[in-house]
Amino acid sequence: MLEFDYPWLFFLLPIPLLVWWFVPPYKEQRDAIRTPFFEELAGLTGKSPAPGAVILRRSWVQRLLLPVCWGLLVCALARPQ
Repeated sequence: MLEFDYPWLFFLLPIPLLVWWFVPPYKEQRDAIRTPFFEELAGLTGKSPAPGAVILRRSWVQRLLLPVCWGLLVCALARPQ
């Protein structure tokens, strides 16, 4: 029969969910000037504007593998015997 030396470590399983809910995402503050004629200004300077904030989406493989890896790591820390 499978037993764990430290079964209380299974209380660590919900930590990623708690971090996702309570820790705000990283935001970078930059100085900016808002103008209604921005495209004209960009055309006159000859520079192309940098893209805005991009939120990268996870693939289904990452959405599946990350929780599985976390669960296996917690199981290994609990030291199955």
